[in-house]
Amino acid sequence: NSLGCPLQGGRTLRSSLLLEDGRPQECARPVLRDVASSSLTAVATFSAGGRSLRSGKAAFRQLDELGKLFSDHSASLGGPRMLLVGKGTRCGVLTSLRHHLRAGRAHCIEGPNVGARETHTIWRFCFDFYRHLPRITLFVQDDPQLQVLKRTLEQHAFSAVGWARTLEASFESRKVADPAAAATPWLPAGCGCVPVRE
Repeated sequence: NSLGCPLQGGRTLRSSLLLEDGRPQECARPVLRDVASSSLTAVATFSAGGRSLRSGKAAFRQLDELGKLFSDHSASLGGPRMLLVGKGTRCGVLTSLRHHLRAGRAHCIEGPNVGARETHTIWRFCFDFYRHLPRITLFVQDDPQLQVLKRTLEQHAFSAVGWARTLEASFESRKVADPAAAATPWLPAGCGCVPVRE
């Protein structure tokens, strides 16, 4: 059983790193520092309607395998972490991930199911962890494409630093190729989107 720390928006952060006597405004600090100290953090969205939980016994198998991959290559990946974000689903359903949660290698946020779930997850992560971002953040759903991730990490000898350098070099080369685009802030084009209540 991990302790809970209230967050904005009716959410609760659960982690074995939280202190029992922490003040509400300070209770998330151990998790913020832990994520900031990692070179790579995977932020995974899960919900009762997600593909993984509906699969029954194999629920969250791929997230567990991602946790094992991170654990097996912890030193070369710079102490990777997982932040599991439940959308309308409690952290308690993550039974196959308990050992990662207990060891403090994973943390969980439970909260209401909000429209534009993945977009909301990315925005909230950036807002909540703004001053505590890891070098690389990988956003996935509860059924990540592990083969693609493994292949990418193998290409960089399971080094988060090597992968980060490749990503940064790619950005720099695009910036040199099109300096005007790099100097102009990105603005989203209008979309024919319609809000959907969930």
